Amino acid sequence: MIAALAGADEVFAVGRDTVRAARKDAERQTAHLAALAGVQDRVRLLPTRLQAPLATVDVITDLPGLRPIDESIIRNVCETAAVTLMRGVVHWRAGDVDVATCRRLSIAVAGVDEDGVDAYRYLPMEAVWGRCSWA
Repeated sequence: MIAALAGADEVFAVGRDTVRAARKDAERQTAHLAALAGVQDRVRLLPTRLQAPLATVDVITDLPGLRPIDESIIRNVCETAAVTLMRGVVHWRAGDVDVATCRRLSIAVAGVDEDGVDAYRYLPMEAVWGRCSWA
């Protein structure tokens, strides 16, 4: 939804069954959120990552439905594409993204150092609120 809300012409949402959740549940939730956000016409739900028209893809996320971002994906994306490390650079694993192929094909790979920018994403809300100052 974030990409669509930010103005992306088209977003391909890919899910897969895991031990924690079913792909169909993720698709229903994604479709519901897209409708609530008014971007349902720009979000396409796909059952597999290889069904996306990769030649038109500019940003690839390393989220569970897409990982691993391997050569089969990288060699088919547009030449200006970039890979985002959605779990941050601290949690990146070599098996998640084929960085060597990205480098060879000049595909940028980047992630946020959440600790470096004081992102409190993984802290309980009580810990975050305790760091806020109120006027």
